Amino acid sequence: MTEPTKEERKLAAKHQDVYITDKKSIKILKARDIVSDWNESMSKHIVKAADKEVKDLETIIEIQERTIAAEKIVSNRLFEKWFDQEQIIKDWRYSYWKLERKFTKALEDIKFLNHYMNQKEIKKGKNGKKKK
Repeated sequence: MTEPTKEERKLAAKHQDVYITDKKSIKILKARDIVSDWNESMSKHIVKAADKEVKDLETIIEIQERTIAAEKIVSNRLFEKWFDQEQIIKDWRYSYWKLERKFTKALEDIKFLNHYMNQKEIKKGKNGKKKK
């Protein structure tokens, strides 16, 4: 059996639970190292991808929060505008109803006065005819 090289000693120190006896076990240990290195690099890659995804989601959430805040401002302004307009429209309808009532009453008064004037003229005419 040959003396282990420096690289093989490092592998042996890394894997203390395995007793290196021949070249086959060294190949196994090298394969384990390659797999563990690959797992570490993949886990780092996955973590980076997850971090990027989290950052993207945080950006989306920030944009949505700004959008919601802007929509609240716009909807509050519209609500205030139309709430006031609704009150004005109700006031206008009431005023129109009141004016319509006054107009109807004025028409009734005009009809009554026309009738009264006609009656007066008829009485004057009768009285006038009688006096002549």
